[in-house]
Amino acid sequence: MSINFWISIFSFVCFIGVARLLTQLKSFSFLNGRSSRFETVDGLRGFLALSVFFHHFVITFYWKLNGAWTRPPEDYYQNYGKVGVGIFFMITGFLFVSKILKDKESLNWLKLYESRFFRIFPLYVFAVVSITIVAFDSAGYQLNSSLEDILKQLIRWGLFIGGNINEFQDSWIVIAGVDWTLKYEWLFYFSLPFLSFALLKGRLPAVAIIIFLCIVFFVRPIGFTVFTTKYFLLFAVGGISSWLVSSHSFKIDLSGSKIASIVAVLFILSSLFYPRTFDLFHVMIISLLFVFVVLGCDLFGLLRMKSAIILGEISYSIYLLHGLVLYFIFTHLQVVDIKNMDSTTYSLFMPLIGIVVIILSSLTYLFIEKPFLEIGKEYRITKALKLLVTNANKALQRTSR
Repeated sequence: MSINFWISIFSFVCFIGVARLLTQLKSFSFLNGRSSRFETVDGLRGFLALSVFFHHFVITFYWKLNGAWTRPPEDYYQNYGKVGVGIFFMITGFLFVSKILKDKESLNWLKLYESRFFRIFPLYVFAVVSITIVAFDSAGYQLNSSLEDILKQLIRWGLFIGGNINEFQDSWIVIAGVDWTLKYEWLFYFSLPFLSFALLKGRLPAVAIIIFLCIVFFVRPIGFTVFTTKYFLLFAVGGISSWLVSSHSFKIDLSGSKIASIVAVLFILSSLFYPRTFDLFHVMIISLLFVFVVLGCDLFGLLRMKSAIILGEISYSIYLLHGLVLYFIFTHLQVVDIKNMDSTTYSLFMPLIGIVVIILSSLTYLFIEKPFLEIGKEYRITKALKLLVTNANKALQRTSR
């Protein structure tokens, strides 16, 4: 293992230390009384987001050297990002299939979509506004596109399609291009009514067909519009894990198991150093790791630490905004000349930049994410639509008399 890999491990230790300081803040005291059935999943999310940060931190180095935003030559840095995103997709599949199995026929779809809107879009709008400011700043605040074209560009970003803003070629690099995963998240959300019908009405045959198709479309992916079917299997793995946990005939609890933690660490190392990212065997390794975590494996208590829970709570901000920090420090401010240093020297900046990302993410969570999450829980849009439909029905009844 190279020294750069150990620097990434040291960075994780530093991040846990910073998160421990955050646990002392009154602003995060609301997490103290929170109980979660899947605490290990909550504790995992922050490390996944920080793994994606490692991935893009290193890509930034090679981008500055070679002028191309491409896969890093080190397999483990490539897999830091891909494994992180892959398990994020699994978590999404796990949580929402769990919700379907728990709520069954009582699930309110309008409320679900409203809560997702307030969960995803406020911080995303902040990110897009930040990109727009950078784009105009790079152009000396001159219009290089018509106002009509800029409006179309912003609409494309609103649909998670992206593109250049005001002809700024690095628009997507400002957030390290992470917005691509959000369109898959929303595609999955919109598929939930169909999945709910398959799970609750179609039962085993319908579910088996869905899983089979996900495997087929993974092995032989099909591209359509801005999507590829390759990632559907990852959501399916999350859904299958949810079904296993909810099954009365499948009762395995790995909480506190040191053997399970040792095996999970082996899964982690295998998934990071495996050279063929996201082939079927690689996905099997990642899937087994995820199932272990879902069943309570806490990696020797790491995933149950308050530090891990806080990092998980701010993980969306870490994921969406770490590219902004990287761009601002290494491109806008140009605090160092990357072309005159080797990869090890550059890697020494990893814990420092990561701490900046965590501090920024804490602030955006407290002042953007959390307030809008609370608004989303009030279901104002759902209530307004229900009132509108009720009044419309009353009006129709009066006119028909």
